[in-house]
Amino acid sequence: MAFNDFLFRKKYYGYKWSIPCEVCGSGELQSEEKKIQEWETFESYANRNSDPENWESEYYEGAFIAELSCDAEGCGNNIAVSGQSIVEITDIEIHDPEDGPQAIESVIYLPRNFSPVFNLIEIPMEIEFPIRKILYKSFELYWLDNDACANKIRQFVESLLDSYRVKKRIRVVKNGTAKYISLPLHKRIEEYTKTRADLGEILMAIKWIGNAGSHHSLGLENQDLVDAYRMLDHFFEEAYFIKTKRKKIKQLTKTILKTKKPVSKSKRKK
Repeated sequence: MAFNDFLFRKKYYGYKWSIPCEVCGSGELQSEEKKIQEWETFESYANRNSDPENWESEYYEGAFIAELSCDAEGCGNNIAVSGQSIVEITDIEIHDPEDGPQAIESVIYLPRNFSPVFNLIEIPMEIEFPIRKILYKSFELYWLDNDACANKIRQFVESLLDSYRVKKRIRVVKNGTAKYISLPLHKRIEEYTKTRADLGEILMAIKWIGNAGSHHSLGLENQDLVDAYRMLDHFFEEAYFIKTKRKKIKQLTKTILKTKKPVSKSKRKK
């Protein structure tokens, strides 16, 4: 699964969602107009009726729930999505110069929850499930809270270092007394960098984004999270997926060299 910027959109226009299906791998999750339920919030309704003369459609606020279904024949995968809906001017048309330009308004869907949530990036299966689960949780938070999502990604990095057995504390002696002190994540990444400098730098950069998520006053942008996932995706490629690809190519090469013929022409064991 290559990194897909399209998956990180937080605005959807109409009912054409086009999210790749993870079940069959060939179809896309789409909705239909009849499968989207949308209603105006009470606050929006009250404001519109209290001052109708000054009401603009851009003031509209709504909520929605929809069903997304895979369009591949025989797949049958479905997920639910819910969130907010707003109205935006998406285009300008001129039918009659005397009437002037006319605004084209569209309903915009802002998803806040997918059930089940889809993977924003592929996670190597070699990583233990309890650790993968932390990153899965970050996928849920991505749609809800930028800071919380960044913190969860940071937590994943910490747990990943645990699985690599990077030391969490050191022994120090002061005034003849020995004690153990915990190492902060920064120091632990520096320890890991001693063995994999290229990958350690990636984790350090991700850590800084996670740190920013802890300081809510900084206000993380959505692009910051995309950057973190992009770097993490590259980390997985270098640390895991390339190894798997090399292993498969090595085995294929060995098989062909041994038989001195294409695999399709070799006798296969039944």
